[in-house]
Amino acid sequence: MRIKITCEGTDYVDYKSLVPLQGDLKTLSPENLEKLKKSITKYGFTAPGFVWKSGKTLYAMDLHQRLKALGSLFSEGYEIPDIPIVYIQAKNKKEAKEKLLHITSQYGEFSKQGIIDYVYDADIAMAELVIRLTTEEIPLIAQYDNEAVAIDLEDSKNESEQGIKCPKCGFEW
Repeated sequence: MRIKITCEGTDYVDYKSLVPLQGDLKTLSPENLEKLKKSITKYGFTAPGFVWKSGKTLYAMDLHQRLKALGSLFSEGYEIPDIPIVYIQAKNKKEAKEKLLHITSQYGEFSKQGIIDYVYDADIAMAELVIRLTTEEIPLIAQYDNEAVAIDLEDSKNESEQGIKCPKCGFEW
Protein backbone atom coordinates (compact mmCIF):
# COMPACT_ATOMS: atom_id res chain seq x y z
CA MET A 1 0.00 0.00 0.00
CA ARG A 2 1.40 3.32 -1.06
CA ILE A 3 0.16 6.80 -0.19
CA LYS A 4 -0.63 8.78 -3.33
CA ILE A 5 0.74 12.27 -3.88
CA THR A 6 -2.06 14.31 -5.45
CA CYS A 7 -0.45 17.75 -5.62
CA GLU A 8 2.81 19.34 -6.66
CA GLY A 9 5.46 21.22 -4.73
CA THR A 10 8.64 23.09 -5.52
CA ASP A 11 10.61 20.30 -3.83
CA TYR A 12 10.02 16.78 -2.49
CA VAL A 13 11.46 15.43 0.77
CA ASP A 14 11.28 12.42 3.04
CA TYR A 15 8.67 13.33 5.66
CA LYS A 16 10.99 11.95 8.38
CA SER A 17 13.62 14.58 7.52
CA LEU A 18 11.39 17.46 8.66
CA VAL A 19 11.89 19.03 12.09
CA PRO A 20 8.68 20.26 13.76
CA LEU A 21 8.58 24.02 14.38
CA GLN A 22 5.21 24.13 16.19
CA GLY A 23 6.06 22.18 19.31
CA ASP A 24 2.86 21.65 21.27
CA LEU A 25 1.03 24.60 19.69
CA LYS A 26 -1.80 22.31 18.55
CA THR A 27 -3.04 18.89 19.57
CA LEU A 28 -4.51 16.05 17.55
CA SER A 29 -7.05 13.78 19.23
CA PRO A 30 -6.97 10.06 18.43
CA GLU A 31 -10.35 10.41 16.70
CA ASN A 32 -9.15 13.26 14.49
CA LEU A 33 -5.92 11.39 13.74
CA GLU A 34 -8.01 8.51 12.41
CA LYS A 35 -10.12 10.92 10.31
CA LEU A 36 -6.96 12.50 8.89
CA LYS A 37 -5.45 9.08 8.07
CA LYS A 38 -8.69 8.10 6.35
CA SER A 39 -8.58 11.32 4.33
CA ILE A 40 -4.97 10.73 3.30
CA THR A 41 -5.62 7.13 2.26
CA LYS A 42 -8.71 8.19 0.31
CA TYR A 43 -7.48 11.39 -1.37
CA GLY A 44 -3.72 11.14 -1.05
CA PHE A 45 -1.37 13.86 0.15
CA THR A 46 -3.36 16.77 -1.32
CA ALA A 47 -1.49 19.98 -0.44
CA PRO A 48 2.22 20.72 -0.20
CA GLY A 49 3.63 21.41 3.24
CA PHE A 50 5.17 24.76 4.10
CA VAL A 51 8.80 24.45 5.17
CA TRP A 52 11.39 26.93 6.42
CA LYS A 53 14.98 26.02 5.61
CA SER A 54 17.68 27.16 8.02
CA GLY A 55 21.09 25.97 6.91
CA LYS A 56 20.58 22.29 6.18
CA THR A 57 17.64 21.92 8.58
CA LEU A 58 14.13 21.73 7.16
CA TYR A 59 11.49 22.94 9.65
CA ALA A 60 7.90 21.85 9.10
CA MET A 61 5.65 24.88 9.50
CA ASP A 62 2.08 23.79 8.79
CA LEU A 63 2.00 20.04 8.31
CA HIS A 64 2.54 18.68 11.82
CA GLN A 65 -0.77 16.82 11.98
CA ARG A 66 -0.19 15.30 8.53
CA LEU A 67 3.30 14.22 9.63
CA LYS A 68 1.77 12.42 12.63
CA ALA A 69 -0.73 10.75 10.31
CA LEU A 70 2.00 9.73 7.86
CA GLY A 71 4.08 8.27 10.71
CA SER A 72 1.10 6.27 11.90
CA LEU A 73 0.32 5.06 8.38
CA PHE A 74 3.97 4.09 7.91
CA SER A 75 3.84 2.01 11.10
CA GLU A 76 0.75 0.27 9.67
CA GLY A 77 2.73 -0.78 6.60
CA TYR A 78 2.02 2.03 4.15
CA GLU A 79 4.81 3.18 1.86
CA ILE A 80 5.25 6.96 2.08
CA PRO A 81 6.89 8.58 -0.94
CA ASP A 82 8.73 11.89 -0.69
CA ILE A 83 6.14 14.59 0.03
CA PRO A 84 5.79 17.88 -1.83
CA ILE A 85 6.83 21.04 -0.01
CA VAL A 86 7.03 24.76 -0.65
CA TYR A 87 9.71 26.86 1.01
CA ILE A 88 8.68 29.84 3.13
CA GLN A 89 11.33 32.51 3.51
CA ALA A 90 12.20 33.82 6.96
CA LYS A 91 15.34 35.56 8.22
CA ASN A 92 15.37 33.64 11.52
CA LYS A 93 13.43 31.22 13.74
CA LYS A 94 11.46 34.05 15.39
CA GLU A 95 10.19 35.28 12.02
CA ALA A 96 9.47 31.70 10.90
CA LYS A 97 7.36 31.16 14.03
CA GLU A 98 5.54 34.47 13.48
CA LYS A 99 4.77 33.41 9.92
CA LEU A 100 3.63 30.03 11.20
CA LEU A 101 0.99 31.77 13.33
CA HIS A 102 -0.20 33.71 10.28
CA ILE A 103 -0.33 30.53 8.19
CA THR A 104 -2.37 28.64 10.79
CA SER A 105 -4.66 31.55 11.68
CA GLN A 106 -8.21 31.58 10.49
CA TYR A 107 -9.20 35.06 9.39
CA GLY A 108 -12.36 34.17 7.52
CA GLU A 109 -15.34 32.98 9.51
CA PHE A 110 -17.75 30.18 8.76
CA SER A 111 -21.40 31.06 8.53
CA LYS A 112 -24.16 28.61 9.40
CA GLN A 113 -25.86 28.88 6.03
CA GLY A 114 -22.54 28.90 4.16
CA ILE A 115 -21.44 25.58 5.63
CA ILE A 116 -24.87 24.01 5.22
CA ASP A 117 -25.03 25.03 1.55
CA TYR A 118 -21.44 23.96 0.83
CA VAL A 119 -21.73 20.56 2.48
CA TYR A 120 -25.22 19.96 1.06
CA ASP A 121 -24.10 20.86 -2.48
CA ALA A 122 -21.07 18.55 -2.25
CA ASP A 123 -23.06 15.75 -0.56
CA ILE A 124 -20.51 15.55 2.26
CA ALA A 125 -21.33 13.90 5.58
CA MET A 126 -20.82 16.41 8.38
CA ALA A 127 -19.65 13.62 10.70
CA GLU A 128 -16.59 13.13 8.48
CA LEU A 129 -15.49 16.74 8.80
CA VAL A 130 -13.28 18.38 11.37
CA ILE A 131 -14.12 22.07 11.17
CA ARG A 132 -12.41 24.77 13.21
CA LEU A 133 -14.99 27.20 14.54
CA THR A 134 -14.34 30.21 16.74
CA THR A 135 -16.41 30.75 19.86
CA GLU A 136 -18.24 33.56 18.07
CA GLU A 137 -19.34 31.28 15.23
CA ILE A 138 -22.52 29.26 15.31
CA PRO A 139 -21.70 25.63 16.15
CA LEU A 140 -22.70 23.16 13.46
CA ILE A 141 -21.82 19.96 15.24
CA ALA A 142 -23.20 19.39 18.72
CA GLN A 143 -21.17 17.36 21.19
CA TYR A 144 -22.98 14.71 23.18
CA ASP A 145 -21.10 12.13 25.27
CA ASN A 146 -17.92 13.06 23.33
CA GLU A 147 -19.55 11.86 20.11
CA ALA A 148 -20.03 14.23 17.17
CA VAL A 149 -23.67 14.34 16.10
CA ALA A 150 -24.12 15.23 12.44
CA ILE A 151 -26.85 17.70 11.53
CA ASP A 152 -29.48 16.40 9.13
CA LEU A 153 -28.62 18.64 6.19
CA GLU A 154 -31.98 18.29 4.45
CA ASP A 155 -33.88 19.37 7.58
CA SER A 156 -31.33 22.12 8.29
CA LYS A 157 -31.65 23.50 4.78
CA ASN A 158 -35.45 23.62 5.04
CA GLU A 159 -35.53 24.95 8.60
CA SER A 160 -32.60 27.37 8.45
CA GLU A 161 -34.87 30.32 9.28
CA GLN A 162 -36.22 28.58 12.40
CA GLY A 163 -32.90 27.44 13.85
CA ILE A 164 -31.43 23.98 14.21
CA LYS A 165 -32.07 21.31 16.84
CA CYS A 166 -29.73 18.39 17.41
CA PRO A 167 -31.74 15.19 16.90
CA LYS A 168 -29.71 13.33 19.56
CA CYS A 169 -29.33 15.73 22.48
CA GLY A 170 -31.97 18.38 21.69
CA PHE A 171 -29.47 21.28 21.73
CA GLU A 172 -30.89 24.20 19.74
CA TRP A 173 -29.07 27.00 17.93
